[in-house]
Amino acid sequence: MAAVVSAEEYVQRALAAWYGGSRPGHLRAYASEVRSTHVTVGGLGYVVVANVYGPLGVYRIRPNGFLRLLKRWPKAVEAAAGWPRN
Repeated sequence: MAAVVSAEEYVQRALAAWYGGSRPGHLRAYASEVRSTHVTVGGLGYVVVANVYGPLGVYRIRPNGFLRLLKRWPKAVEAAAGWPRN
């Protein structure tokens, strides 16, 4: 069973994973701690990593507390985070 983790800690962990996932010579886009947020959609937790231009990636919070980077994410996640998709 996963320990209770705050939304802010999930955002910090997602940002660390975002930057830790970059390869040498292939840096990822700068993500803002202020724009990144934790949202719940359909009973599932997500962390939206974003900057001023929009969402860069979405991490799904698994039941065991681990984060998983999604290749595609539901439109409702962006809407819940306040980013309308064009």
